[in-house]
Amino acid sequence: MTFAETNNNESLFTVTGDSFAIDLEFDGESYIQILDERNGTVIGMDGVFSSDESFEVDDQDSITMNVGNTYGVTITVNGEELEYPVDTHHHFITLELEE
Repeated sequence: MTFAETNNNESLFTVTGDSFAIDLEFDGESYIQILDERNGTVIGMDGVFSSDESFEVDDQDSITMNVGNTYGVTITVNGEELEYPVDTHHHFITLELEE
């Protein structure tokens, strides 16, 4: 996973592989929403979580995660821990599959 760019609380990462395997490890409550980047529809988690979760995203080349409490969740994508590029409570993280 490669960090590409950030603008305030919105960041873009490129990911190698055919799909997104997302593991979330919580150290408190956090709002998580996973959206299809093309049309903004919810394709996965949508709510407040506080226990470890895993989510597999297939047939998407770009997704956005709306993370409501970045301090309460560690995100791992395809086995690699995502490092937030800015220190903010709320973050939108877009993941794009690398072609």
